[in-house]
Amino acid sequence: RTGLLTSVVHEGDMEVITPLQWKIIHENVTESLTNAAKYASATAIHVEIRVLNRFIKAVVSDNGQGAPKVVKGLGLIGMEERAAAMNGTVIADGTRGFIVTTLLPSGAQ
Repeated sequence: RTGLLTSVVHEGDMEVITPLQWKIIHENVTESLTNAAKYASATAIHVEIRVLNRFIKAVVSDNGQGAPKVVKGLGLIGMEERAAAMNGTVIADGTRGFIVTTLLPSGAQ
């Protein structure tokens, strides 16, 4: 509906991601996409999900205006709380467009 060019890639064994981890990833990616559509003036968004040795990494990046200082609103705070519930973290970077990374510990070692 937004007209944004969107790409999605994944890498690694997606089968190791638990239903709860998928729920957190889905909610955080959805929130990031909503924020990009509303505030970023972006024309393209890229989503990547990677299963690494010790982490599951979900990254949403856009080519919008970004923000030199990231102000944590309810959306970003909610993302952080969801990730923290599984001993994960969220990193937001607005220096080149806006990038939100969710890192969750993987059960695979």
